[in-house]
Formats: sequence, C-alpha cells, structure tokens
Amino acid sequence: LREWKKFDTTLRNELSRYRASKKSKDAAVYIRGEDYFDPFLAIEAHWAINEKSPLEAERFLDRLRWERIEELEREHYFDIDYLIAYALKLQILERWQRIDSEGGMRVLQDLVSA
Repeated sequence: LREWKKFDTTLRNELSRYRASKKSKDAAVYIRGEDYFDPFLAIEAHWAINEKSPLEAERFLDRLRWERIEELEREHYFDIDYLIAYALKLQILERWQRIDSEGGMRVLQDLVSA
C-alpha cells in the first residue's frame, strides 16, 4: 500500500506541476505529501497534459495506474495486498463505467490487454 501511495502521489504531483506551469502558477501550492521525483512519471505526465483529447489522456493515465497495480500485486495471492490491488482496479473500472456506461467492457479489455 505504501508503494501505491508513493506512486499515486508522485504521479499527481507531476500532473500538478505541469498544469501549474501551463497556467503560469506556482506549483508548490498544489504539491501534496513528499515531493518525490520520478523521471519516468514526469515524462508520462508531460505526455498526458499535452494530449489533445482529455479522454485519451485519462485512459493513458489509468492504464499507467493499472499497470503499476499489477506490478505491486505480483506474488500476492489473496492476502491483504492482493485485496487492496483488487479494490484499486475496481475503482478504475467503476470510474470508466460512469464515464461511458456502454464502453465499460471495452475499457476493461484495453486495460487488461495492455
């Protein structure tokens, strides 16, 4: 859970940093928690912020989250970490179900096959 929180906070902080920069605002106001720097996430956040389609940017970010969750759940078989990973994936799927109720299965297939 600690690794997920670090990943999620770092990703959100990178997104905040780029969004603040685009609006000429001080990013420090929007940074939460410890400010880790991950060059990989910085590149991914930069791509998402510059994506023309907000929907595609969100899909990209959720795919990135999904992949990280799968990395974290490896070698966990129905323990608390596995259940937390399952709940996080379920949150992603429920979010997409709300965004596009007819396309929920398509999003699931995209996430799983990525």
